[in-house]
Amino acid sequence: MDRITPEKILESDYDIIVLGSGVAGLAAALSSSEHGANVLLVEKAPPSQRGGNSRRSGSFRVAYGDVRQLERLVKNLEGKAIQVPAYTEDDYYRDLMRVTGEKANPEMARTLVSKSWETLLWLRGLGVEFELSLMDTVK
Repeated sequence: MDRITPEKILESDYDIIVLGSGVAGLAAALSSSEHGANVLLVEKAPPSQRGGNSRRSGSFRVAYGDVRQLERLVKNLEGKAIQVPAYTEDDYYRDLMRVTGEKANPEMARTLVSKSWETLLWLRGLGVEFELSLMDTVK
């Protein structure tokens, strides 16, 4: 990606400026671009540290059935000797409610959980690469 100076940003005509290239930032930037917006995605982290909260929390969060399903998302996962337990929509929802102290809006939480898989597949289809954290695997 190209570096851009603050002066260049002020000279340009962006419809949307997205700060951060975590999953939420990438989704916002890519969706906006798909809808015709002129988008600037700004990330201060070096390439090896990009990923926003998903990288900080250990990995991305998505409801899935088994490791074979994850092979559709994670590059170079096929054939690796790893074990990752299923993480169902109910598991995800319970975790979300637990970490928010039951303060998350239940309807919004269910939508987040139920759309998690299709959202990450959409991002993957647009070239976003996902990796599993070593914390997520048991060898």
